[in-house]
Amino acid sequence: MLIQAALTGQPLPQGLEAAIARGAAARFPVTAKDLIAQGYEGAALGQRLAALKDAWISAGFAPGRAELLALPE
Repeated sequence: MLIQAALTGQPLPQGLEAAIARGAAARFPVTAKDLIAQGYEGAALGQRLAALKDAWISAGFAPGRAELLALPE
């Protein structure tokens, strides 16, 4: 964000520091063990874990473990 602001001459977004702190403190609530219990293994396990992490990040780190595990593939 700093580089983009410097290159474009735009100000930094409001609340940037708070967003960075929130993201840094966030802990992904799903583990590989959770997905193994659902029958995932190998490459499918890694792909599902990555997809759930992307969904979690996109949703602002808000969904909990149960909500993420209930998401359809």
